[in-house]
Amino acid sequence: MADAPSNIDFLEPARQDDELGRLGPYRVLETIGTGGMGRVFLAEDTRLRRAVALKVMNDKFAATPNSRKRFLEEARAMAAVDNDNVVRIYEVGERNKTPFMAMELLKGATLNPAAFRASGPDYQRLILLARQVCHGLAAAHQRDIIHRDIKPANIWIETPNERAKILDFGLALAVEPMGQLAGRGSVVGTPGYLSPEQARNESLDDRSDLYSLGVVLFELCTGKLPFQAKSIPLMLVSIIAHRTPKVRELNADVPTPLADLIDRCLSKEARDRPASATALETELAAVGEALVSESHAALQIVTTPSPVAGKAAKTSKTTKTAVLQGPDPSVHNDWQKSPWLWAGVAGGVLLLGLVIGIGLWGGGSEDKPPRPAVVTPPTPSVKEPSITPQTLAPLQLQGLTAGETEVGRGDAATLKFNLVNQAAGRDDDPARIHARESTVAVCRLFLQSSDGVRRDGYALPLRRRPSQLPAPGKTSQLTIRFATESIPLGDYTAIVSLQTPRKAVVSEVETPIKIVPNLGKGELLGYDRLRTWAGRGADTSVGPKAAEDAGEAKQLTIAGLANQTPAQQQHAYLRFDLSRWEQPRSDLQHAVLLLTLMDKSPQAPFELRAYAAGDGLKDDWQEAGDGRLVWSAAPSATNLGKLQFLGTIRADNTGNLLKDQTDAVRLFGPELDAAVQKAGEQITIVLVRSSGPNKPLLFVSKESDPEKAPALALRAKP
Repeated sequence: MADAPSNIDFLEPARQDDELGRLGPYRVLETIGTGGMGRVFLAEDTRLRRAVALKVMNDKFAATPNSRKRFLEEARAMAAVDNDNVVRIYEVGERNKTPFMAMELLKGATLNPAAFRASGPDYQRLILLARQVCHGLAAAHQRDIIHRDIKPANIWIETPNERAKILDFGLALAVEPMGQLAGRGSVVGTPGYLSPEQARNESLDDRSDLYSLGVVLFELCTGKLPFQAKSIPLMLVSIIAHRTPKVRELNADVPTPLADLIDRCLSKEARDRPASATALETELAAVGEALVSESHAALQIVTTPSPVAGKAAKTSKTTKTAVLQGPDPSVHNDWQKSPWLWAGVAGGVLLLGLVIGIGLWGGGSEDKPPRPAVVTPPTPSVKEPSITPQTLAPLQLQGLTAGETEVGRGDAATLKFNLVNQAAGRDDDPARIHARESTVAVCRLFLQSSDGVRRDGYALPLRRRPSQLPAPGKTSQLTIRFATESIPLGDYTAIVSLQTPRKAVVSEVETPIKIVPNLGKGELLGYDRLRTWAGRGADTSVGPKAAEDAGEAKQLTIAGLANQTPAQQQHAYLRFDLSRWEQPRSDLQHAVLLLTLMDKSPQAPFELRAYAAGDGLKDDWQEAGDGRLVWSAAPSATNLGKLQFLGTIRADNTGNLLKDQTDAVRLFGPELDAAVQKAGEQITIVLVRSSGPNKPLLFVSKESDPEKAPALALRAKP
């Protein structure tokens, strides 16, 4: 054992010889890792007899209420990320004022750049690794979670399948807000892998993680980090102000398309990097396909072409490039290997920035290599595009409206607008002027967040041929639909921009739109789930023909219709122990009932009505044995009309779409919220089918799969 029980004060006393102690339902067996934010234990979940990795926040951060709250909120949000390339979090909780996360126990090891390179150059393997990390990052970014510490030590390579899994989201997030925990002017992260915006201590978005991933890929390709320095301030200055070396300057064998993409990821400005993890994954896939289809020597792919620069390159007969060498590559000190907090660094950076600024403007230093003379070739003449904002000026956008101003994330958003041709006649009609062009105008969608950041890529551009433009004095109504799965929750301004094919703006219209949590099918971020196995919870099926052991069955059966004879009916009773929810009931914001449909249910639409059993049923009803709930004592058997109605569940299992989709069948609304707020320590919900085929509906019970058992998801007000 790595620790004696006396050294871990937050653990409850050990009950067996082979354990360090207990943390709630977990038998803590041994320490398997430590870090600046906490430590990781090998533990066993006594409820499911499952080995887990138990990550516990250390005393320093756990002693801060804001830190504990942030850790729990973000870790619960991360637990909702169900992705093969993110370590799975089974449970998030707090015991003895100590936050913890129970995670899957992984086989394998963290990414080792030296070992990766030692196996020989395998760029397809590198691309596959990078795509998997992008896939995991995209899942987290969709839920507004930025990792902030992507590095080889936080990328786990599973054996034997070499699947990449991202580690340590929770602890990376727990350090926020920086001002409360690290002090003003502090920077959080790992040296060498910080993005420039992290080094400047600015607000971050998901593209910061893409920079850090770019550093990892740079290291895998070259064996070095882009920047190396002898001190923390010098490292920060290098990241912020120094030229970033190109991949092929250090390893000319790296295929040009891959090297160019990594170089883009390392752009100083976030706007010059790929727009999202999904976009980067797509570009990586394209590079991988290109490497397979063509030899490296013949491959000429430019990931972000610049038309003018491209033409200039063709006219240049000779090009001389000065390859800049970084500092001594042997300088790679211990402080570069682990997360750290840099208190008071901001002042040092400002001072160094001043010194460097003086050097740059005052002639440089003795050891700085002289700049080569640069001879600029004559700028070639560039033909002005025939389509300009002036020739398209009669075309104007008007009347942009959203189908729904509040869109649940995961649902499609719809925007409608008018394209008006205000040309006075044929002479200034864009359709006649550009009759020979294949595309005259393009409508592009942008979303501008509340902080003023404007992004595109959410919908394909809407291109208009001359024949598709309205005639002079006429109007065409156009529609743009776009998916919202990848859009963070929040308020946005939707902007439709009418542009030339070369992206010069002609006209723009805008309208507000809000992306809100999708309680019907989206991830329930920030919700606590009470399942029927927790505490005094229970679930059973009740009906005239229900088996005596129905409460112990591996499914909940709902049969018949509410308007049919009792002999044909079977209802589900679900009891939830509300005393297990740690928040005051008055703080409840939303409640959502969650069910999982089983395989043998009818493949058709159906409806369920939900009721609160209320005072007509004793709280201590049993699933089986003496006191088990039977049809004659069930309030829904004779007094269904007197029960409190909670709402109707409408679901469609056509094509078996809902089979084993965890928590996919849902009920939510003000009636359910009110019933949970007013209930005592327990609430029993009754489910009765109101429409659908005659074949019984089967739902997962707590005896079948505890993780898919009926649940009541509860969220407190912010």
